[in-house]
Amino acid sequence: MRDYDENVDFTNIKFVVDNDLCTCCGTCAGLCPESAIQMMESPGGLLLPRIDTERCTKCRICVLVCPGWKVEKIWPELTDAYKGQALSAFLVHAVDPQSRLESQSAGAVTALCGYLLSCGEVDGVLVTEMPVDGSLRPKPFIARSAEDLKKARGSKYCPTGSNAGLRRVNLEESIALVGLGCHIHGLRRAEMNMPNRVSNVKVAIGLICEGMMGFGSMDYLVEKSGLKRDEVESLRFKNKKFGGWPGDTSVKLFNGEERRVSKKHRLASKFGFGLPRCMLCWDKLNIGADITAGDPWGICNDKEGFNVLIARTEKGNKIVRNAISKGFLVGELLDIEMINRGQNIEVRRKSCSGSLNAWKEMGRLIPEVPFDFKIGNAKFRKKQQKLLNQKLEQVNSGTCEEAFKFGCRCIERARQKKLLSLVFWKKSIHRLIRQLRNIAGF
Repeated sequence: MRDYDENVDFTNIKFVVDNDLCTCCGTCAGLCPESAIQMMESPGGLLLPRIDTERCTKCRICVLVCPGWKVEKIWPELTDAYKGQALSAFLVHAVDPQSRLESQSAGAVTALCGYLLSCGEVDGVLVTEMPVDGSLRPKPFIARSAEDLKKARGSKYCPTGSNAGLRRVNLEESIALVGLGCHIHGLRRAEMNMPNRVSNVKVAIGLICEGMMGFGSMDYLVEKSGLKRDEVESLRFKNKKFGGWPGDTSVKLFNGEERRVSKKHRLASKFGFGLPRCMLCWDKLNIGADITAGDPWGICNDKEGFNVLIARTEKGNKIVRNAISKGFLVGELLDIEMINRGQNIEVRRKSCSGSLNAWKEMGRLIPEVPFDFKIGNAKFRKKQQKLLNQKLEQVNSGTCEEAFKFGCRCIERARQKKLLSLVFWKKSIHRLIRQLRNIAGF
């Protein structure tokens, strides 16, 4: 532990929330033996743990499994923490054409989970669905069939609290877990500190993550669709029915109609509703998973969609190869460095280091990570500090209305400064450069 420990109350995870370090992963709620923690929506659009002090016994299990304030070293020596261990990499898509069409990229995660269920390797898969009830709030559930898995298709770029679903898992049944880096790090911390409680989690499938947005982002996208909030049944951040991969956002009405929302509004919403804690996370590539899945940026622009997969463990490598040989996936081997370049890992290294140092200079509690981060350029740190302060003000707003209006003002300011156009242009240029580099092999 670090020198700040003596000044912090480590009896439960309240200090994590108070210091804006919560990742909204839900691990504490899912593993609390007294069920004393519930994940509750905050006015700023986060999903935060709320502790029932009457039920809390101060056992500190929530502290031991929380990845928000501390991450364990789960990669081999001499391995780059930003890239992780990689035994093999693949470019794939689901064999089932409907699954490929209705998934965000190409249905690879659905296919992998379908393979695990069909061959009996697991009894269920902890995934997240976007309910068709108008709530626009993702919910974790245990998928036990191919039909169940259909409900989990598509990414949810907002807090899900997925690991809270561990509470509903029978320890006698084996499961696979699908999650972001924070969910997987929560699982790995639990394996180290209370292994008997998660020994039934047999496979971890990780999703590549650029960062989440608060719930206000969905209200913003609904507004841009021209609809009223109470008219909307569900929302998909990316829908290939509109423009092919990667797709525009779609909003579905209760009458079944789907309304298209340009991807420029989805990208713009990051300016107003991006989460400050995500700026401190280095693990874009989900290095703690058995298998990492993501988009093929800089590798393939096929409108039908493809996935990249990274097998990080022997178990993961075997699962991917078996899923291909058993007809769940179509795929070919890929150079892992093509994925690293396509995902702009060096940019992530710079931005994360700058954010962590800016956070430190702001006098804030630093999340404990098992590697040193560079000091970086002072001008860049100042820029990151300004951005962090803006995001902190938004998520700590007193009411939902204040948080939404603040986020919209941030987007409008960015638009007036032509920052949105600059970002869209830079993203297009960077993707082209990454693709050319991958073609050239450097």
